[in-house]
Amino acid sequence: AMRIDEDGNVGIGTTTPQSELQISKTSNTTWPATVIDSDELFADFCLTIENKTVTSNAFAGIAFNISTQEAVTDPNAIGAAILAVRSTNAGSDVAKKDTHLVLATNRDDDNDLLERMRITDNGQVLIGSAVNDGMGRRLQISGSTNDHASAEFMMFLDATDGPNLDLTHSKAADPGAAHGAGTALDAGDLLGSINFRGDDAVDTSSVGAIINAIATGTASENVMPA
Repeated sequence: AMRIDEDGNVGIGTTTPQSELQISKTSNTTWPATVIDSDELFADFCLTIENKTVTSNAFAGIAFNISTQEAVTDPNAIGAAILAVRSTNAGSDVAKKDTHLVLATNRDDDNDLLERMRITDNGQVLIGSAVNDGMGRRLQISGSTNDHASAEFMMFLDATDGPNLDLTHSKAADPGAAHGAGTALDAGDLLGSINFRGDDAVDTSSVGAIINAIATGTASENVMPA
């Protein structure tokens, strides 16, 4: 049911909307706790936004405008947007739903809406670029300055320890498995690597230097010889 109250607020599934649009439902449908395919249907969600096309890079999205300037004829009037973009992997096959999720923002010196982050259809997170460098890393940060191509980890706490960067190797087959569910690492197994790569005018996969951490014996409870 839908109600429009005396203030003009629209409530769907509620008779007491607290904002211009409030959508309410009661559902015990749960999202899978492990990394597996979900079986949710449109009816399980509070809101569905569709674009009836199979054109590559076509999108369905939400635009935000926090200004008195209208966004009807001026694309620069859009302050930010969330877009679901049809992947080229889907082609024109209506049965394929390969989709990227894109976050875009606007700055005055950019003069338009620009993509800032993309979660690709295969789960990669691309920050600063919509183009995968071909290495297939889960996280890729790109930028045209030192700061824009860098990351910082900060901890604000009156304590003696500090932030961490962990490279962890588990032999568990399922990424959603409980920690410690895999078999113990053996001597010679690689714990993790830090690669220093550069552009060779062909690609950026060439490694100039590498730091490896290698297990020197079989791991046992709370002991990782390396």
